[in-house]
Amino acid sequence: MFNIPPNACIEGGILNQASFDGETNMTAFCHASNITFNNVTFLDCCNVHSIDLQGCKNIYINNCKFLGYKSIGQEKFREQIQIDMATP
Repeated sequence: MFNIPPNACIEGGILNQASFDGETNMTAFCHASNITFNNVTFLDCCNVHSIDLQGCKNIYINNCKFLGYKSIGQEKFREQIQIDMATP
């Protein structure tokens, strides 16, 4: 059901939702393992989470920046890293 390859690395860069007016996570992983975020800037997350992890293990977030939050509804803030427990 879930076919996420392990050992992925997101290295550097800027993820920016400043011009986005919807509701979708900037990144989302389900039942993944050994995922690393290094030196990534998450900018103006729009109404959701910058990183959404569901049923994941061995996730590493190193030297990342979470700057700004864009609310298009009544919520004025939300956690930038969401960790969910999930079972298939």
